[in-house]
Amino acid sequence: MSGVGAGLVLWLAAACGSHAATDDSPSPGTGGSSTTGGTSGTTSSDPTPCTCTNGLRGVISSETRSCDCSACPEFTRGADLTSAACNGDPTGVWRLSSREESRFEFFFDYPTGGIAPACVGQNTRTDQTHDFLLELLPGVNPAEPGGNAALHYSSTETEVDFTSDCLQKGHDTCASVTDLECEDLDCGLCRCKILARDTVVDLSWSVDKGALTLTNTQGGSQTFSFCATKDQLDLQSSTRALHLVLERMYRAGRPSPCTERTLTDCGQAYCHVGECVGTDSCSNATDSVTCAKYPDCEWDATACSGTVPPRCTFRDYVDHTPGCELSEKAPHCGGAPLACSAQPNCVAKGCLRGSACTGGEQACVLDEGIDGCTCTSSTNCSGTFDCADLEQSQCESVTGDCKWSTSACIATATPCEQLANSECDLTAGCFLQAP
Repeated sequence: MSGVGAGLVLWLAAACGSHAATDDSPSPGTGGSSTTGGTSGTTSSDPTPCTCTNGLRGVISSETRSCDCSACPEFTRGADLTSAACNGDPTGVWRLSSREESRFEFFFDYPTGGIAPACVGQNTRTDQTHDFLLELLPGVNPAEPGGNAALHYSSTETEVDFTSDCLQKGHDTCASVTDLECEDLDCGLCRCKILARDTVVDLSWSVDKGALTLTNTQGGSQTFSFCATKDQLDLQSSTRALHLVLERMYRAGRPSPCTERTLTDCGQAYCHVGECVGTDSCSNATDSVTCAKYPDCEWDATACSGTVPPRCTFRDYVDHTPGCELSEKAPHCGGAPLACSAQPNCVAKGCLRGSACTGGEQACVLDEGIDGCTCTSSTNCSGTFDCADLEQSQCESVTGDCKWSTSACIATATPCEQLANSECDLTAGCFLQAP
């Protein structure tokens, strides 16, 4: 049998649960109970076991004939939490602001399949820290809230206690939990060490009957009641054991070009230290050993090289990739748009479909008379030209890969500063900038 806290299964937090606990009612402490265990195999001198009101195992007092739990460790299951559920639009990027956990809920899966009812317990460490970043992307149908999501969750090591009698439903003991460090304590208490976690996962999200559900790629899900306002998202687990308050954040920035990074930052995301310099073929080498095999090439160990994407990914914000930052205030669109001929799928605002010469930048060969080309003769030209600058007759006569098209992307892209934030990512060369 393996055991994991619900937050470790479903990436959210130690107290989350995807199945209802067998007993999540508040425990008054270590008071007595009249429930007793069987007497088979005992002698008249053996103490008679009983169940304390908090689920631990005590013994019947010979003097009071009531359940004596005074020798047991302190243990409480925790009460239900309450928070207001107002629903709202939960889309956006959200960062953990505060976290309240009333109890720990443990779930156990078995080799034969299935998950046992939750073991409810307490977190014995008060110094545990958490980081939680959630992005909920809008879906394609506004009438059906939901879409793709991503989550970064990290936490430091902690210890949790629960009564081992819940394991007996699966015919196991505390010591049989194989993937965690667990030990049996007095009075049937089980203590397990939960190692530090740091993970990024892809999710999907949906809203049904006022409840927000996050689902991972393996089909595991977690449901919350929620309240989303302009600046805050409140999440409460369906088992009412966990309450998260998240503050709205905004995506901003773009990955810094490798050539603009210091050597200290160069090793992060997309870039590497060193560059093979010399003739055109030198750029094919990405390390010093390969560079040495090319003629007239030299390895520059002081350079930072590589190619960065035009947009920051969710992981870039988690990893603090240079240039990618989350902003507490709404960003604005900045940068300089690329020419329409370079806009992917011609979706940039201001660009249109029409007739033009396509093919991008070309090297001058036999192109005397073309702007950008310097020729000493009709057969000896140098320089470069852009196919988009050519008329149809020139386009069809120059060397290179220029081609006349009746569905080219033409006109002029709208300046970045005139774009709404929702339009910014659709225009290559534009990106969201923090205020």
